[in-house]
Amino acid sequence: MAQKPARSFLHDNKALELRLEASDRVTHQLSTAVFAIFVREVLGYRNVTVTKRRDAFNVSAVLSRMAGCSNPINCDSAELQSESFVPETMINLEVWVPLGYNMEQWSTSGNLEECGLLGPGGRYYCDASYCDKGIFYPEYCRADEFGNMPPCAVLLAEYPDYMSFLIKQIPSLGLRVKVVWLGPNADRIVRDFFNDVGRRLSGRSIMFFAWRPSTITESAEFLSVSFPQCETLSTPDSDMRCAYEFQRFEKVAWTYLKKGAKLVFEALQRVFFTQEEYNAMLHLYNERPEKEPLVEEIACDWMKRNPDVWSQWKPSDLTVKMELYIGGIFPISGPFYKSGPGMVPAAQMAVDAINRNGTILRDYELKLLVADGQCSADMVMKSFIDYLRFKSFNRMVGILGLLTKWNKQKQHLRNTNQTQHLRK
Repeated sequence: MAQKPARSFLHDNKALELRLEASDRVTHQLSTAVFAIFVREVLGYRNVTVTKRRDAFNVSAVLSRMAGCSNPINCDSAELQSESFVPETMINLEVWVPLGYNMEQWSTSGNLEECGLLGPGGRYYCDASYCDKGIFYPEYCRADEFGNMPPCAVLLAEYPDYMSFLIKQIPSLGLRVKVVWLGPNADRIVRDFFNDVGRRLSGRSIMFFAWRPSTITESAEFLSVSFPQCETLSTPDSDMRCAYEFQRFEKVAWTYLKKGAKLVFEALQRVFFTQEEYNAMLHLYNERPEKEPLVEEIACDWMKRNPDVWSQWKPSDLTVKMELYIGGIFPISGPFYKSGPGMVPAAQMAVDAINRNGTILRDYELKLLVADGQCSADMVMKSFIDYLRFKSFNRMVGILGLLTKWNKQKQHLRNTNQTQHLRK
């Protein structure tokens, strides 16, 4: 059986790649890798790329990359609304949106679409952990002039750009805590210390900063540490007004996916992970012996184990096709109509034959538009200009005209005149 041709994302008469964005968060990488496999293998769009960006939980920065403008108020420019504009990111499955953030201002800009929640939201919380590499010291935790270190707890965290609010909040609250930034090593170090039986028996605790769900919180039960109420906290460098409160995982897409890749857009709206499904993915990640498991391999493994989950993401009609047009100009009336009454039916039969063959235009349905040229030069030109003005012109594959007896005579006269001119 012949393999079906791949589907394409068509925009401004060009086939574009589908650009997905992920972050340094393992949960984000896993969900994005799963959806990328689904788009390639189930929906048939082969040209899919995933780019990893550090979003620092800045919702506005993430959305501006997708909309092409730094502020939703500026998104109505002619350049951004033109068919030729293509954003650097088209799909983000895990935009951390804090409570109270106004997503509507971006949706109404015309460039972005909210596609619902990915699954259970995330929440920051503190617990037991250890340290390595760069450390943040509040002044009262630094060594004195004699080299004596005051007793301060150690808080392990990942990246300072994700959690820079800690640097402001620890001194403001007078907490005797220093922060060690571990970057991608945080998960491994926390697990190593949690598995250190001798350390656990000694009663020594570790404290780390993480969100839920994450690969650390999936592996064991920890004691959550309470922080002050949100009213007493502020994070001016981020859209996250309260770092310890519930954040929803929002799916966001570039608006033009609705027209150029309708199946992908509909599937994105259907994608959802329950807390148990999230934990199952994280468990697969933690089971791998490698220090940095390949996210794509884990996503593939999850897809093989959970067809009952991703089968629910399929659009209701996988046979839905984008319409392409042929502009036909035929002698439906006028003096030459009797010479070609079968022209329109013959053209329609050719179109029907192409549509029945799934290997030619898998993702598209060809439609024949009919205009009456009357074999008149003026009417043919009028029909041609009308086609150029149609909204469907950007999806028109060509204009079909018939070479009539009068057209042949004109062409013969034109060729004769050209020959005589050359002889002179």
